Amino acid sequence: MIVTEEQAKSKWCPMVRERRNPLINTAINRSLEGYGESLCIASGCMMWVWDTDWDTDEESKGHCGLAGGLT
Repeated sequence: MIVTEEQAKSKWCPMVRERRNPLINTAINRSLEGYGESLCIASGCMMWVWDTDWDTDEESKGHCGLAGGLT
């Protein structure tokens, strides 16, 4: 899905891991309370791919490289 950075930041990131208990070496990828800290960080992520033609005045858009821009 090709989106703006602001749109991406409202989406859940499947790569986020949240450690629930520091005494137990386990992690989950979704918060039980909702998405919380599990949102996309867009261009702050190494998997972010820009899809913008930089020669236009069009708003910058991209997609998650994990999804390959196909979802």
